[in-house]
Amino acid sequence: MAAGVSYDASTFVAAEELYNVKSGYRMAGGANLYVTDLSAQEKIPPLTPLYVVADNDYAGVKNAYVVRNAKVQADFTANNTLAKIKIEKGSFWKVDDNIAFDESNYGTIKAIVTTNADYDEVEFDAAIPTGCDFSKGDVLFPVTVKKGVGTTTVTTAHEAVVYEAAVYVSDDITSLKIVKGSGIEVPAEDTLTVKLAGNDIVISNFAAGAAEVAYDTITITGIAYSVPLGAVLSWSTSVTTNKPDTFVAERTANFLAYAPVKVETGASVTLLGRAFEIDEDKLYIPVTDADKASLGDRFMFI
Repeated sequence: MAAGVSYDASTFVAAEELYNVKSGYRMAGGANLYVTDLSAQEKIPPLTPLYVVADNDYAGVKNAYVVRNAKVQADFTANNTLAKIKIEKGSFWKVDDNIAFDESNYGTIKAIVTTNADYDEVEFDAAIPTGCDFSKGDVLFPVTVKKGVGTTTVTTAHEAVVYEAAVYVSDDITSLKIVKGSGIEVPAEDTLTVKLAGNDIVISNFAAGAAEVAYDTITITGIAYSVPLGAVLSWSTSVTTNKPDTFVAERTANFLAYAPVKVETGASVTLLGRAFEIDEDKLYIPVTDADKASLGDRFMFI
């Protein structure tokens, strides 16, 4: 939506103010407008980004789907607590839409409050993750989500080096000095089992050495053999996580709408097949870089 202009179907600016109409090419015929997710507004505005595809059942028939992009209306800094953002009025977003925050994160819309005259407030069903910050004018869009199935296990190998030899005489050895920085972590109220030359060493406690010394000390279940300086203790840890969801943009534009069209069953939209000097800041529904790439050199934005 054009910055500072309310999305009002009765006040759309003339097409001449949106692009150089002399450069425009209006496609013959039209495309059936998909209206199922367009109930938020009475009409689609001129130069609405559209994804146009051939109908699966009827030869020669095209279907047009609105690319439901929306602009962020105010700067937003995520802190893993906030779940609301402000967007410019007039989007076709709706409750339960999934909106991409970045390449790895998305949120599901819980509510949209439209009572403020200057913006719409969108609330998501969970806090927006830290790092997902937005600036005024950023373009966000719905995505199609494929839920992650199953788990992924990552196993990491670790080693610790014995700092000082421990010589067995008659009493079992119950502690060893190891070089600092080993990364040994003994679970609370549990033990950690490591390998030494094929033998199990059971660690029951880890004590960090003072800053001025180069070793830490581990308490072990008694062993009846010597451990040489430089011996290597080895073990591995595994972390299992659920496979993440994957998502892609719901739609990417390949045409623009020539003129406003009333949102109603059976509506047909005329396609703009080419246009230059499009004033991007005045568009009612913004375009993303992916849309521009898909539209190609048939369209030029300024």
